[in-house]
Amino acid sequence: MVRILASTIFSSTLAVATIVVAAPQASAQCNEVVSGLREPLGTALTNQGNLLVSETGTTAPNSGRISIVDSSGNRRTLLDGLPSAINDVGEPSGPAGLFMRGRTLYVAIGVGDVGRAGPFPGTVIPNPNPISSPIFSSILAI
Repeated sequence: MVRILASTIFSSTLAVATIVVAAPQASAQCNEVVSGLREPLGTALTNQGNLLVSETGTTAPNSGRISIVDSSGNRRTLLDGLPSAINDVGEPSGPAGLFMRGRTLYVAIGVGDVGRAGPFPGTVIPNPNPISSPIFSSILAI
């Protein structure tokens, strides 16, 4: 028997799926761990076994957040009010990828609203009315 653990992120719920593969039968189980997240996008595991979750935000400006989820599913806010805005494809863009090295957390901040869809498919033009932050399209070391 081979056991594979995988995690899946839904729009506002973090779920953990456990898949057990055994010949000839296979079964899957999915348990909700935490809900109420703001468009979760990235995760990183801390040295203490907590899960850090980057939340790219909602349609409200600067609604990005980094949350800590413990093994019991309790969510706490690490950082709130991070830059986020509606991007060129109409979705929130803010805190995205996470990487943990030692005690330093690296957070990739998305493009935000600095560009808008251009006149031709696949093109982007500068947004004339951005609610932009100077740290869109950057990496933060925390």
